[in-house]
Amino acid sequence: MKRRSINYTLIGAVLIFLIASCGAKTKTGHGSVADDSVKENLKQSIDSLETIHAVKGHKDPDTVSKLISAYSEYRNKFRKDEDAADYFLKAGDLAMSVGKWEKAAEVFDNFYNDYTDHPYSDDALFQLGFVFDFQLNDKSKAKQTYEHYFKLYGDSIHINEVRARLKDLDLSEEELIKKFRKQNNLD
Repeated sequence: MKRRSINYTLIGAVLIFLIASCGAKTKTGHGSVADDSVKENLKQSIDSLETIHAVKGHKDPDTVSKLISAYSEYRNKFRKDEDAADYFLKAGDLAMSVGKWEKAAEVFDNFYNDYTDHPYSDDALFQLGFVFDFQLNDKSKAKQTYEHYFKLYGDSIHINEVRARLKDLDLSEEELIKKFRKQNNLD
């Protein structure tokens, strides 16, 4: 009578496969289950912070900072996700609304470079020029940004403002005041 021998090699291979597959991340259509979980948690956090911000407004700098960070974190982790660009643009707008000019410039610059095909890429570039021009007082970067805007978006809604700013950027404060007074018949 022949004894059945157990193929320990086969059992070992099956056990190793089972252990390895339990530890591996399960893939979904867009990423891993872990990524989806992180994404959902971050979206919930953003929703909560937006609700708090809607109630408290700009009077709560802690919430504003956390919200800007959450928007930026979402964009950094899920750059190709359809919500990433919109969240990131909100980060720039929020930074501007509370006077965080360096952060606003950083966000608008990165937004423009990362999402050149986005419907609001021209707005981001315009806002970047505006921040350099009026808030950071960096006329050289403002001029460079406006010229770039002018070349790319010659038929945009902001083109008249850009054209006017390009004419006025080289004027001194005194020359601007004279021009304003003359245009408004204040002399």
